[in-house]
This record gives sequence, structure tokens and C-alpha cells, in this order.
Amino acid sequence: MAPAAEIDAINIRQATLACMSRAARALGLAPVFILVDGNDLPALPCASRAIVQGDATSLSIAAASIVAKVSRDRLMARLDLLHPGYGFSAHAGYATAAHRAALQKLGPCPEHRRSYAPVRLCGETADPERLPNHNTALSFPYGKGTPSDRVAKPRLYRVARSLALSVSRVGFLSP
Repeated sequence: MAPAAEIDAINIRQATLACMSRAARALGLAPVFILVDGNDLPALPCASRAIVQGDATSLSIAAASIVAKVSRDRLMARLDLLHPGYGFSAHAGYATAAHRAALQKLGPCPEHRRSYAPVRLCGETADPERLPNHNTALSFPYGKGTPSDRVAKPRLYRVARSLALSVSRVGFLSP
């Protein structure tokens, strides 16, 4: 995951590519080939292919997309607990009217990208007393899950079975 400060420093596209590169290098098993959903390839440690709208044409990319969305939803639920008042678990970080209203009321928290116009426009008005736990570390335990987990997990299991993979509580295991 790319932190807000990295996105602010190098832009969302470059941070995404850097994050993909770091993730590929951090895998316990060296990949032989990587499929990327999009039209740009990051610097990767193996052969790779970019596929525009890859989640519509590749089961591997579709499964990875579901895993990413579930992970995002879990992160947003954690952020909602760490930074109450923003409604992170409800809007998943998208600029909904409620999210923009919370930004106006509370100012940005440390997780907000300062380079994003709505955050920049609301100014640095966050009151640290109203935003507890700014330095609390995030974790991603597999628990009862968020509402989107209950929707995404059945699809994930179906996709995983179609790829002859087994799914454990900690992620994918190869066949």
C-alpha cells in the first residue's frame, strides 16, 4: 500500500506503480510471470503483461481485484475506528458528499492525501483532540469481516475454485 505522503510526493499513478513493484519483490516465492490490470507496467522482477480492463478478461486479475477490494474495505473499517467522524467504512475513501462534509467539519486526518483538491481546499483545520489514535498501527486480521467481505468472499471462493486454488484464512495457497 502506498502511504498518503508518497502519493502526494510522486502522484497516484507513480505511487501505484511503485507499490506494485514493491509487492512483487516482497513475495515469498519469486513470480515467473505477472499480469497487471491496466496499460502501464511497473518495474517488475519477472516477465509481465499489462491488460487493459484485465479484470473482465483474466480470472487471475478478477480474483486479485476481489482480494484488493476486500483488503481495502478492511483497511477503511480500521481507519473508521482510528479516525471517527469521517465515515471511512461507509464511503471507502470515495469523495461522497458525506466525506466532503466531514473534511469541512474535521479537516484532514493523517491518512488524507494533501495533494487531492478537496483535502487541499478544506485546509489543515483538523483538531488533534477530536481525531484520536493518529499513530496507531493498522493491522488486517481475518475476523467476522465487513459487509463487503460477506458479498465478496463467496465470489472469491468461486473464482479460486475455478482456478484450482484453495483459499485459506490467510490468503491463497497454490494447488
